[in-house]
Amino acid sequence: MALRPAPWLGDSYWTTTAQLLAADATEGDEKLARVRMPGRVVDASSAVPPATEPSGETTTPAPKANAGVLAIAASEQSPVVAQARRMRDRLKVRRLYYRKLERLNDLRAQVSALETQLETLALSQQQQQQQQQQRVSHAPQAPDGGAPKLLHELASTRQQLQHENEFLRRRVAQFVRAAHSLSVKLVELRAPPTAFLRIKAVTRQECAEMRRRMFAEARKLARNRARFRSTGSACGWAATQLLLDGVYNFHLEKRVPRVRAACVAERTWALLCDPARFARLYSTAVEMRCYLLQTVDADSVVMFHEHRTMNPAEEREMVIRTVVLLARATTPEGYAITLTSLDRGKWVLEDLSLREVQEAVVWNEVFCWLQYSDDGDAAAAASCVCTFAGVAPTVGASVYFWMVEFVQIAVRWEAEVFGAASYLLKSSDTEQSAL
Repeated sequence: MALRPAPWLGDSYWTTTAQLLAADATEGDEKLARVRMPGRVVDASSAVPPATEPSGETTTPAPKANAGVLAIAASEQSPVVAQARRMRDRLKVRRLYYRKLERLNDLRAQVSALETQLETLALSQQQQQQQQQQRVSHAPQAPDGGAPKLLHELASTRQQLQHENEFLRRRVAQFVRAAHSLSVKLVELRAPPTAFLRIKAVTRQECAEMRRRMFAEARKLARNRARFRSTGSACGWAATQLLLDGVYNFHLEKRVPRVRAACVAERTWALLCDPARFARLYSTAVEMRCYLLQTVDADSVVMFHEHRTMNPAEEREMVIRTVVLLARATTPEGYAITLTSLDRGKWVLEDLSLREVQEAVVWNEVFCWLQYSDDGDAAAAASCVCTFAGVAPTVGASVYFWMVEFVQIAVRWEAEVFGAASYLLKSSDTEQSAL
């Protein structure tokens, strides 16, 4: 068969092989090398080896005269015998050459078979890698007889996940209980402080009677508004005032667009019933403190107010206290909220504070009302007219202080109820935006 050279054997390999074959071919000629003597040719194969003793030691070579005798004997041999010997040696060399050539062909065949086997192995490994990648990319197929084992593994995994889910549920329930407990404790800690004041409880009948008198007084003061003097406007609030017999009367009014009177009244009621938010309506200089004393019903509460002011005559600070009844009702004009002071001698039973000993304490009387009515179509309710009016004795402070303070209270109320952006508009701007 035709032999092809191996691609991984270089040219040096075949060159060396050819040299070895050439050397084997000349091996027979080397055996026929002649020993040239003066005047004679002696075959190297006919040379007599040196004699050895029985003990294995080499004996002393014969004298030179014996070498001459051998040469003469060799020259006397027949040329036919020498020719036959050369032919025999050449046949031996030829057989040796063909034997090695055959061996070389066998080696080449083995190399070719090994190369084919190597290519087959490489191809099979490549196919195995491709199959492994396909098994990884696709869903694993359970081999024959492996389904029970796979089902057992899935069952154990499902059981482990169920235990983990149950543990997480217990932790979530524990967290919810702890959060609820902390929230209850925080609510208890954030409870408003109690005033050092004990009052007589107000009944619903008494509250209803006082509420009727308050709304009648508010309507009476509204009819006397023509006597008030205008002092301009600030942040859209039109202000009028009247100072009569040491009592400061004020009236502030503003039209707020795109709101309903019912919504404004509800937000204002929630603001005034919260002592902390109510105290924020006043300036920090007066140090207003508010306490909730009694909740009569959903529309009436009793609160205690206390703030500081400066007495210009004595040049010392004074503590102004008031027990007020806060009530709300629906009127033909809209919604109204009134705030009036209660008689100390009738309703205050005991004052447990020590400020009367340390500071000058004055019990003040106030009366304020807030009214909200829809302006325009009742269905559309394009805007709401907000009114803030009242009567406050100027105890321990100038009229100008309360003028500025009541305007600031109106602005802070608007910021709490509507946000800071609405009270920056003037009244003309609000009318334009409503249109």
